[in-house]
Amino acid sequence: WPSMIQLVYVSVSTQPLTSVLAISDLLDQARRNNERAGITGALTFTRDHFVQILEGPAEALDDLLVKLRADPRHHDVKVLDRLPIVCRRFAQWGMIAPRFTPDHQQALQSLLDRADAGLEQYTDLLSRMIVEQDQKLPKAN
Repeated sequence: WPSMIQLVYVSVSTQPLTSVLAISDLLDQARRNNERAGITGALTFTRDHFVQILEGPAEALDDLLVKLRADPRHHDVKVLDRLPIVCRRFAQWGMIAPRFTPDHQQALQSLLDRADAGLEQYTDLLSRMIVEQDQKLPKAN
């Protein structure tokens, strides 16, 4: 088996991230590409930063990072943390972008402001956002 890793990176957007349509297009593209590469993860953003957690085979993530660093939609891609994993936290999603509340936005910004914030803190925040979003969705009969 290829070794599995999880990483978190942040980058600076070249455009203000205010268009839902632009984010939707980005997610659709990420889902298609990630599914082919065996990558799962979660993406969130502030007005000017992307924050993404990626999981998958180390080689696939390394290839993706090369593409991400060349993507003109953002710059200053920084991998904050990278760890081997046994199981995925975001296995159900090629790429999910949970909706966030003002509290989530504040928590995300405080992580971005901390030099020592690592994979665990970002993963916990995005996981919490997903759980809270799922709890607010109407239940199917």
